[in-house]
Amino acid sequence: MLRAPVLPFAALALAAIVSLSVLPASALSQNATGTIDGRAGRELGLWEIEVGPIPGFAPFFDRAMDRVMEEAIARRVTPGAAVVIGHGGEVVFSGMYGRVDWDPDSAPVTETSVYDLASVTKVAATTLAVMILTEDGRIDVDAPVHRYLRAWPNEGEASRVTVRHLLSHRSGLPAGAPFWQEGDDRNVQVYALSRLARHAPPGEGEVYTDLGPILLGFVVEEVAGEPLDAFLERRVYRPLGLRETTFHPLEDGFAPESLAPTEWLGRRQLRGVVHDPSARALGGVAGNAGLFSSARDLAVLASAVLWEKPTRLVCRDVLRDFTARQDPSGRYALGWETPGERTFWSEVMGSRAFGHTGFTGTSVWIDPEADYFVVLLTNRVNPSAENQLHQWLRREVHDLVRRGHLAQEADQIALDWRVPETWRSVDSCRAELGGAILGRLEGAFLAWMTGR
Repeated sequence: MLRAPVLPFAALALAAIVSLSVLPASALSQNATGTIDGRAGRELGLWEIEVGPIPGFAPFFDRAMDRVMEEAIARRVTPGAAVVIGHGGEVVFSGMYGRVDWDPDSAPVTETSVYDLASVTKVAATTLAVMILTEDGRIDVDAPVHRYLRAWPNEGEASRVTVRHLLSHRSGLPAGAPFWQEGDDRNVQVYALSRLARHAPPGEGEVYTDLGPILLGFVVEEVAGEPLDAFLERRVYRPLGLRETTFHPLEDGFAPESLAPTEWLGRRQLRGVVHDPSARALGGVAGNAGLFSSARDLAVLASAVLWEKPTRLVCRDVLRDFTARQDPSGRYALGWETPGERTFWSEVMGSRAFGHTGFTGTSVWIDPEADYFVVLLTNRVNPSAENQLHQWLRREVHDLVRRGHLAQEADQIALDWRVPETWRSVDSCRAELGGAILGRLEGAFLAWMTGR
């Protein structure tokens, strides 16, 4: 369902959506290749970005990004893409390129085009839900899984698997398995997952898996007492004013032409139906995949994580705990991916950065030291997942962001660099709690002094 905005940030977005909808197609300046100029996205964007130098980035940046994206479309990496960058507490670049499909009559990519996020669901949904419930005191990441899922064994090796192991891809579970074939009953599915052959004892060996996040989705539903999508809508998406973030875009009434289609399965192309087979088998709502969203919404979500704007989702100490790499030689924090030493992310992102990628060609990365986030949405699996050129595009885009930002820093005579306020040593939640306690003590003291 389309959601009414509830915050000033979202209200601004809604006003811009209305203004964008009445513009003629020619207003979105296109070049000979049919791609949309990144500057048009900035001029007509949902954040009223001024045309001119991009704050925090070198003068060459926007033109260079346009060239990279034009080359990507020419090489058929993807029919279109959305790139949104935030820096210094605001969105500074919004580049929309190409179309949602290879059909020349398909809709141009906009900041509200809806993409299948694939494994970005793991952080934009499941991990956030676990973080919130951890802060609420309802989930203990070091507790065994059987505390929350009664069908999970409470004896034997499986009984030693904890929530932390599921989050950090150290549960010993394989990368994937068709566990849903055992039946639709949740307890049967959980038990089937527990009986899978493990590659290592719990806590030993990092192997990326979809099964851990799927189990985490089950844990969230059991603890919260409601479906995963309902919990996220109530605690995350509605408070942020997100309008295009949903597990059910077709059921929620989104126009099919606004949805970026993914792969062809036989004679059917997936559009508004999750690409991931496990999530599809679970009805579209799963802990590993199934979420759909737009560049606009993911920018708002990244802003809330990095700057607590337009609102705070979790306390800063919880976020720091979840984004800290679990093993110096590994790749994963709790739910979040980090720039592992054996990945190209270590070359293009800071050591404290965190984010996630999606199989369909999506990614969200946040670098608190450099004070920026990067949202990249593509549907590179259109028409086939055999296309692997998205790896080249990811590297090019994020390397360009790094070089553009570092070049701007080098040009500054007196660099007054600061880690964002929300990432400093004093946690905002604890500061508020301390202030509230002092306020109550002061009130009690005054009452005692006055005898009231």
